[in-house]
Amino acid sequence: MQWQFLEPILTPPDLQKEVAGHPLVTQVLLQRGIQTPGQARAFLDPDIYQPASSFSLPGMEKAVSLLINAIARKEQITVWGDFDVDGQTSTTLLVSALKQLGANVNYYIPIRGRESHGINPDRLRQFISAGTQLLLTCDTGISEVDNIALARAAGLKVLITDHHQLPDVLPDAEAIVNPQFLAPSHPLAGLPGVGVAYKLIEALTSELNASLDLNTLLDLVALGIVADVASVTADNRYLLQKGLRTLRASQRLGLQQLLRKAELEAANLDEELIGFQIAPRLNAIGRLADANPVVELLLTDDPGRAEVIATQIEGLNQQRKMLTFQVTQAAINLLERSSEIRHAPIIILHHPDWPGGILGLAASRLAERFNKPAVLLNGEGQTIHGSARSVMGLDITQALRSQAELLNGFGGHAMAGGLSLPLENLPAFQAGIARFTQQALQAQPVEQILEIHAKLDLISLDLALVDDLQRLAPFGPGNPALTFMSTDLTIASARTVGKNQEHRQVTISDTQGNKQKVVWWQGAEMPLPNGRFDLAYHLNDNDYRGERELALVWVESREQTPIEVRPVERKVLDFRHSKSPLVDLQSLLQADQDLLVWAELNPPQGVTNHTRLSLNKAKTLVIWQVPPSSQALQSIIDAVQPAQVCIFGQSGAVQDSQAFLKQLAGLLKHAINKKEGQFSPLTLAVACGQSLEMVQLGLRWLGEKGLFNFERLSDELMHVQPGNGAEGAALAQVSQGLKLLWQEHLAYQNFYMSSGKDQLF
Repeated sequence: MQWQFLEPILTPPDLQKEVAGHPLVTQVLLQRGIQTPGQARAFLDPDIYQPASSFSLPGMEKAVSLLINAIARKEQITVWGDFDVDGQTSTTLLVSALKQLGANVNYYIPIRGRESHGINPDRLRQFISAGTQLLLTCDTGISEVDNIALARAAGLKVLITDHHQLPDVLPDAEAIVNPQFLAPSHPLAGLPGVGVAYKLIEALTSELNASLDLNTLLDLVALGIVADVASVTADNRYLLQKGLRTLRASQRLGLQQLLRKAELEAANLDEELIGFQIAPRLNAIGRLADANPVVELLLTDDPGRAEVIATQIEGLNQQRKMLTFQVTQAAINLLERSSEIRHAPIIILHHPDWPGGILGLAASRLAERFNKPAVLLNGEGQTIHGSARSVMGLDITQALRSQAELLNGFGGHAMAGGLSLPLENLPAFQAGIARFTQQALQAQPVEQILEIHAKLDLISLDLALVDDLQRLAPFGPGNPALTFMSTDLTIASARTVGKNQEHRQVTISDTQGNKQKVVWWQGAEMPLPNGRFDLAYHLNDNDYRGERELALVWVESREQTPIEVRPVERKVLDFRHSKSPLVDLQSLLQADQDLLVWAELNPPQGVTNHTRLSLNKAKTLVIWQVPPSSQALQSIIDAVQPAQVCIFGQSGAVQDSQAFLKQLAGLLKHAINKKEGQFSPLTLAVACGQSLEMVQLGLRWLGEKGLFNFERLSDELMHVQPGNGAEGAALAQVSQGLKLLWQEHLAYQNFYMSSGKDQLF
């Protein structure tokens, strides 16, 4: 990927005052179109956000009328859902709410292995025979023209709620509620199936003036939004924010049992745990078995029944993991044995015994690992079936459409699709779609962009920063998780973790020896960087043995280009213990015209001095005072590139950390009074005669102490204003870090004055 730094935006003071906290929070809000204090309040607090009316969804009035009449007449309502989490939660929500409103309702979710998506006509006839009078679909139905016609011909009324793309010909239903009828900019346009179901019940409850507590349904909405990877913007964000609150205190016995099996605490649930822990478990039963028991799990008040179903789901989830691993490894083995398949622009593999419910998961793993589209197929006999996953730059559904004459059927969207074809057409399909893929990727080469929100030093990472940034959550499409980077790192240690040893826990170290653990999901078989590298990561937290700790999540690394370093023959003259340093300096100035004097504190009178802000190349470099750190000394040497270095040992920096903090605070007050609050940390470092790292940590301490508030304007420029006096939660941790860094500073000062001259370079 191409790493791209997001440009900082000038922060309006009223917005920073409203948002408060770390300036990064306000910067991200600005980058995501939140420009006013009112917009910020609504984004950060769902209790302030004003959701759109459920009746702004086209077809809602007719849908509500149908349900009101059906409830009043005690008509049999059949809710027809889908077997993924969005379908499961949509079905559960509708059944639960309609029952509480007095409806006569049952439900059905198709069994994937036998019926696939949508409405199965044979199963539909069974419900017709059993007395269904109103067919209510959720997360499905918008493309079921023939089966809806079958239902209408049998006298059923049909209400379709769905969120998938509208077909050219719509089913002949009494009412259709689908956010795809709305303009893309409408706040309800991105609703998933469970969101549409919730808005239907919201409208129905309003019309009936019923006392149904809608908040009790929001845990289901949160599960569906995250599992269906719906956009986390507008009303979806509002529903997810409120849904997470409900989910963390959910009274559903089934969810409690599911969390217990997964060894998760309800209070810790967020969008990441839903996406990586809860949703895969619920999806596993739909992929490998019958998803109808999930609805029972989410509705039951029977602890024993909840235990049985949760145990079944946990077992199927383990089976799902094992099968996905086995199919993925089998596919990799096939690639390794065939150079032709391995070097094709698209991976296409077939095995008659691969389980259909796993093909999409394994194809995703292959596409991610090899950065090329993947199609996995199973079955034997006349017809084979498969799933396809793509990469940026190739619309996989368009690729399938290019081979439509060879296929029995296909469907999907830009990044994922499904297909079936005669087995005898497989060679022609492989050749044709490979040609299309090659041409498409060559015609529109797409370089993936990795947006970096900020460059952070390892020493600056702490739980207080995590808490501040979490105000921007929940993250997802439209509000992606923040990505940070740290540079000049090495691998200190690494080990594989997980039940199948599929993940990696890596300990990284920076040049100052600061270390941090990073988890690399699915990274067990990925190569570790050699030598020094930069790392992009997400910043998070977790509970380890009951203790909350900082957690970094590996996103991507890039190795630094090796530079051949040749030893420089540099002459060093030592004047550190001279009794007449000014006399010695004047002698050097008279003997050498191409000489540069580095001095930042108490420079020698009558001599032109340079600081770290004004260095240039020179034949001879005079180090007049003790540098603040070895890194600072090296940066001076690198900038001047001298053939001769003359080292003096003049002091000038304050000798204790409290004096340094007082000095730093004075400089900040000067910036507030004389420079409209703008300053450069490097300028402060020069003024204090300290390292940039020391100044950055000092600024952090002053901020945590409540003395100042800071805002980053650019990579080099910051803004400061007086603080409110309230101490931050990380003050003790920052104080300890400052103490350790100051000890290192004093140790270096002593080393500089006492070591041999050749040891300094």
